[in-house]
Amino acid sequence: PRPKPPAVGLLDNLEHLVLRAPGGQALMARTLVFFSRTSTRVFWVAVVGTHTWGLIEKTCGVATGLVTSYRLAPLDRPALEALIMNRHRRSGLPPHFVEPPDISPLLRQRLRRARTNDAYQAILREDFFDRLFKQSGQNIMLALYYWLLSTDFDAQEGMVQVNPLDPMDLRFFSRLDAERAFSLKAFLLHHTLTVAEHSRIFRTDDAKSIFLMESLMNLGLIEAVRPELRHGTAEAAGRILPGERYRLHPMLLHPVSEYLRGRHIVY
Repeated sequence: PRPKPPAVGLLDNLEHLVLRAPGGQALMARTLVFFSRTSTRVFWVAVVGTHTWGLIEKTCGVATGLVTSYRLAPLDRPALEALIMNRHRRSGLPPHFVEPPDISPLLRQRLRRARTNDAYQAILREDFFDRLFKQSGQNIMLALYYWLLSTDFDAQEGMVQVNPLDPMDLRFFSRLDAERAFSLKAFLLHHTLTVAEHSRIFRTDDAKSIFLMESLMNLGLIEAVRPELRHGTAEAAGRILPGERYRLHPMLLHPVSEYLRGRHIVY
């Protein structure tokens, strides 16, 4: 029987136990069996990305039936607004939303019907957070980044001016070839990858994997996990090194996911 209180085991980034390659699911399957056989003594809680769990369900077969999976409810648009505004209230300054330059005819009509400044501001606030949710999705870090870029504490005394959202220009995604697109999918599935793991997934040599990964790094899409390699404090900063781990840039998780979904590479 479990002890009282029960022992709890927490594991994050379970993606590292699976590799989308021949035989790359064996460790994950053994881990799921281990969870099941030790569940009378330890309450296991493991976290894994949605895309990766879909792969595990398809490749690990019966082993996934030994554990219970729970999908977190997605962050909806009202929840994102509440999160941002609750954080902003610490500043003690009321926000003043600025009308966007590319205003739609429907929004213009709604603004014309606003009879008070509060009603006018409420409409602009709704439009701002609609755009913010569309651009950031479930990526709270990206949403906060966009919010900080949009706010100006010096423009008006006694309040914070919230300028129209100016999202990142990601048109260069359209120039990515299939090899780099599927490499992005591999990073999305596995959380981090080394050169050797990338080579094994795509059945290529290390030199080609380094070439592909460096092209993604030059575009700012992936970065080294080690801080000294990200911030240029090491001699080898900015290069792809065998044995080092690399990941998608945290700010670009949502844009990359949307790009891959648009190309029907992930669903």
